[in-house]
Amino acid sequence: MIHLENISFTYPKSSFSLAFSSLKVEAGTHVALIGPSGSGKSTLLNLLSGILLPAQGDIYIHEEKITGKTEAARRAFRLDKIGMIFQSFALLQYINVENNIMLPLLLDGQPITKALKERCRELLKSVGLEGMESRYPAQLSQGEQQRVAICRALINNPKVILADEPTGNLDHKNATSVLDLMLQQVRISGATLIMSTHDRSLFSKFDRVVDINELTRESI
Repeated sequence: MIHLENISFTYPKSSFSLAFSSLKVEAGTHVALIGPSGSGKSTLLNLLSGILLPAQGDIYIHEEKITGKTEAARRAFRLDKIGMIFQSFALLQYINVENNIMLPLLLDGQPITKALKERCRELLKSVGLEGMESRYPAQLSQGEQQRVAICRALINNPKVILADEPTGNLDHKNATSVLDLMLQQVRISGATLIMSTHDRSLFSKFDRVVDINELTRESI
């Protein structure tokens, strides 16, 4: 389970603040996080990943309290337990597809074994990119780049996938296709998914929809 309790966060030298009393997400649940631009969706995802720390409150990811960890420990936890997918894809242009997918493992200092290379190939095949390990991001379409980003998020079998508007740069057809592939792979892995989105046509694909405005309103 993911559990956030009595959360309060404010950016330095900014009027933006985010505060709510509680959010619980059962393990294996797929959640769409909605709200207008600037409402705090990305901030909430960054709090969940441990990139940001709340001014007060506690965050638990599968019974581990990440708000009590040092920055180095949060980084290690993120690399090991959390997969992240970004709207901008966040692929490194100077390394090939295989190394982009392996990046969380490389940053964690893990050796790249034959088994991991095989998993990489299987993930690429599952999202329709079989045989593209040696290509570079510039050689791929936007939809293909986002599929690589999905593979990267799944390579270390994370417990939690955090996706920040991952289909926002794609047209509706590609967005639907990429989301279906992502949900299929997340279901296979059994991971919990929290994805921010503006696209209401996608809501039916999720187990639960959380409106960040309703979440914070309950704390007033």
